[in-house]
Amino acid sequence: NVHIQTKKMNGKCNNLCRFLLFYFTAVDYCSPDLAGFLHFEVVKNVHRDCSMTSTMKSGLRQLPSHKHCTSRMSMRESRSFDSNFRTQIHVQQILHPQIAMNDTICLLGSCFTENIGEKLKSMKFCVDMNPFGISFNPISLCRNLKAMLSGGKVERSDLRFDGERWFCFDHHSSFSGRNPDICLTNMNERINHGRNCLLQARALFITLGSAWAYKLRETDMVVANCHKQPQHMFQKVMVSIDEMILELRETLSSLFQLNPSVTVVVTVSPVRHWKDGSVENSLSKASLIIVAHELVKLFPKRFVVMWFGTKVSCGAW
Repeated sequence: NVHIQTKKMNGKCNNLCRFLLFYFTAVDYCSPDLAGFLHFEVVKNVHRDCSMTSTMKSGLRQLPSHKHCTSRMSMRESRSFDSNFRTQIHVQQILHPQIAMNDTICLLGSCFTENIGEKLKSMKFCVDMNPFGISFNPISLCRNLKAMLSGGKVERSDLRFDGERWFCFDHHSSFSGRNPDICLTNMNERINHGRNCLLQARALFITLGSAWAYKLRETDMVVANCHKQPQHMFQKVMVSIDEMILELRETLSSLFQLNPSVTVVVTVSPVRHWKDGSVENSLSKASLIIVAHELVKLFPKRFVVMWFGTKVSCGAW
């Protein structure tokens, strides 16, 4: 009946009736969130449509919301319909000790680490994130982790000056500054605090961001951050899977010797690095996923793998 009436109307009222027809047809066959959105849109359009009488508006505002709608589909039909819009993956819980509220959690890696850390902080967990700042490639991450385990310090010779700010290629730009002494103090204090947390940590989250890295031509060393220096100073390289596995295995072996009770949770960041290119980004993420699973084979009792390339975790704490 609504469809027949739309042929006799024009303008905004005609569009509204078509929307109402869609609403009545779809509201029983969609998720509660979408049904609620449709109901909101109906009421909003009724309010804005000046061509309708007040009586018509009053009646349409009382449309049943999704909470009062009863589905005409069976449970089996509902599951079949729902599967067309999402892929459901049932993941078995991994039998590792649970994290307690008083446990220390360390997080290292890309900006996705910051997101996980902020969530944990909001839940009042004891969290320490990225003592060196954000680091995307595994080579820089391992070098920073080794520095914390050995109790190393940043020396004045490690700093560079670009005419405005002092910085270190191993640190994020948030540690840079105009006073080199203040920079050194902040860097070393943060490293020392990170070491103390790491040695008593119950869990270490490592987020691998990209297999692409930049080598400083002057020293042939992979840097964690280019600090917007001239492009000719660096060479872009893709770190091989074997090199990443070797570095991570050596670094984590040292960690397990100093902290035997720590469990490592390896994640692969879902953030796509489009500047590297679509194909190059896919190769990078695939390499990191392979590295993560190879580490599980090397340390089967100490690793939990969670990769988020498709926003779905393949492991659960």
